[in-house]
Amino acid sequence: MTAAVAGGCAGDPAPRPAPADAAPADAAVGRLAEPTGMPAWRAVVDRASLLARRGLEGDVYGALGPPVADAPAELRWLIDETEGDGALAIRVALPAAAAALSAGARVQVRGAWTVDAAGRWVWRGARVWRLPGAAPPPAVPPGLAPVDEAPPGAPVPPSAARRRGDVVAFWVIAPPAKPGDGWLVADTPDGEPVAFAVLPGERGAYGGQDMLAPDEQWPLEVGGHYAIVLARRPRRSGALRLLDSSRPPYRLPGRR
Repeated sequence: MTAAVAGGCAGDPAPRPAPADAAPADAAVGRLAEPTGMPAWRAVVDRASLLARRGLEGDVYGALGPPVADAPAELRWLIDETEGDGALAIRVALPAAAAALSAGARVQVRGAWTVDAAGRWVWRGARVWRLPGAAPPPAVPPGLAPVDEAPPGAPVPPSAARRRGDVVAFWVIAPPAKPGDGWLVADTPDGEPVAFAVLPGERGAYGGQDMLAPDEQWPLEVGGHYAIVLARRPRRSGALRLLDSSRPPYRLPGRR
């Protein structure tokens, strides 16, 4: 028997139950007034509780993006609407009845994680619901990659960050010890650690079961120079500050 699992991770609100069918079972695509599943990227974090091979499934929602490059035609990007400016997206295989949906359509997809012939994680959809409205074009293409353009404002160092919206420029000292711990950063190329920078989508896996693929992790370089835009006021993590980014990092000139 297949178990419906919505997943969850510490600090996230409890997911709502999977929806009752909003259309007959043989309908091509159902409709919902609002999402009742989890944002697309949360299914990445909670992957261990959403594996098809374990007979589990769940409901994810987001905006349909373009076809996945260098992949079978059935694979589309499903973009997380809640964070990341379009960078956080999962590969979905929609059922045939929903294959004609256009980019920008907001959908909820019932399915589970599988691995395709190329070794990529794919959310294999069994049922699709349309959600109201259409999503605007994402600010960045799907995929975790630093943005190669100037940040939207004059940056300050991590030790001077004060409020939501601040642009903070830093030098990377070390990667996260585990997902969600944050990148250890300094004010200057040869400076001491002053903060942890947490990028969109980075959080600890449910139950500590990290099943992230390499392309589901931000590829910042140790010694690299980057900037982020703060999603909220800096927090504390022991003696260091904790800086949460609201959008993908910007790559800046220079190396340590």
